[in-house]
Amino acid sequence: MAVDNDPEVQSELAMVFVEDCPRMLSDLDKALQARDLGAVEAAAHALKSSLGNFGKTEAFQAAARLEHMAFHGSLADVKRIALSLAEEVQRLSRELAGKAHKASA
Repeated sequence: MAVDNDPEVQSELAMVFVEDCPRMLSDLDKALQARDLGAVEAAAHALKSSLGNFGKTEAFQAAARLEHMAFHGSLADVKRIALSLAEEVQRLSRELAGKAHKASA
């Protein structure tokens, strides 16, 4: 993980991410539904920033691709990348929630 080696810091970042994840994915979905490239870029950037705390994961890479595509005005393959991003974010969220639960036990 790219975060500080302090287990408390890692656990806190994981809990914040797990709590914020549904809202961030919802923001992205709303932006995609509206075909609002500026909002897609902003939502992807927010996810990428949060995901960066956990290293260059598949989810981080998907968020970066989506942000780049939205910045350059391209909606081609956006839905496929957004679906991949959502799946990876949810997988990471479950993994982090499990780690946070173990750390608090």
